[in-house]
Amino acid sequence: MAEDILGWTTKKVTFDKQVDYHDDTPTPALTVNPSTDLVQAAATNSDQIADKMFGKDVRKSLAQWVLLAGYMLEKGLITLQQFQAALNSFEDIMENRQVEVEDRQTDLEQEFKDVIANATVDSEVINARNSNIYGKFPTLDGRIENIEQMLAMAIPSGYLVTIKHGLGRNPDVTVSYYEDAIGIELEGLVKLLYLVVPMLNL
Repeated sequence: MAEDILGWTTKKVTFDKQVDYHDDTPTPALTVNPSTDLVQAAATNSDQIADKMFGKDVRKSLAQWVLLAGYMLEKGLITLQQFQAALNSFEDIMENRQVEVEDRQTDLEQEFKDVIANATVDSEVINARNSNIYGKFPTLDGRIENIEQMLAMAIPSGYLVTIKHGLGRNPDVTVSYYEDAIGIELEGLVKLLYLVVPMLNL
């Protein structure tokens, strides 16, 4: 769609006009209105400039062209401003709509959690929702998700180490040393450092 609209900007157009001073009639007034075909008005003005016999009529036609060009530029700018205003309005509408949808989604999720919370009758499950440290959770899933998030921040899940080589075969790789392992040093997995030693078996 955008390519169709903006295609004219890259299209080559050739204008050729023959000059023949044969028209000895006075240059008439140039009148345009919102329904005027501006391209046709420009073509008529061009004919006058090329064909009028007397200098005063040619100059009048040139003056009319300056006014016509200014008129078309003004209308184009107004149209562009209207388009920009409409685009800004559309962006505001879409942003407000996004906020509204997100709010409704949040409300729906909360309603769903309330349904789960009120539908549960198992006392053990209800009791498991509450934490002495982190407080109460509306559902057991909420408490488990909270635990998983804390574990993900505290315990590394692993590292991918890539060894670039041009040997035509994959070398054996072993971990020879790592710091702060659980049960070995005091800080547990606060820091985790892998020192990878490729065993090339050459």
